[in-house]
Amino acid sequence: MYPYFMKYRVQYLVYLKFCPVCLILTGCGGGGNDSDTAISDSMPSPNKSPTLTLDFATSLPENQIRIGKVIVNDPDGDAVSLTLSGDDSVFLNIKQDILLFKTAPDFEDPVDTDVDNVFVFDVTASDGALSVSESVEIEVFNVIERKYDEAIFENDSLE
Repeated sequence: MYPYFMKYRVQYLVYLKFCPVCLILTGCGGGGNDSDTAISDSMPSPNKSPTLTLDFATSLPENQIRIGKVIVNDPDGDAVSLTLSGDDSVFLNIKQDILLFKTAPDFEDPVDTDVDNVFVFDVTASDGALSVSESVEIEVFNVIERKYDEAIFENDSLE
């Protein structure tokens, strides 16, 4: 029927016809999950750093204590701590996510480190493992303040 040299090739080709089917069936290997519950990973997800958003102007009038809001969020739900650092951080405070001056700045009497009415500091949010930091410069500008002549108010009456 076939020449002698083709005898073994035909059997080999018939064998190759069934071999891929066997490989596909054994490749599935079961291991499926019949339940609707998800299979949890054995490796914990990596910690993500907190986000830090500063919601305030970089130029503020004198005699104002409240600077603005500091918004922090941790994608992992970890507790986040806020810290201030830098030369002028000693004049600032954070209370309940609000950034404040400890005392209201006076343009005519600057108290910042380099006495130029520009407060330079860093705000850092940390979840204990990772942290994010932002550098901030807040300029304090002058406002017109009314001064009353004391001579007019002598003896509690207007003259």
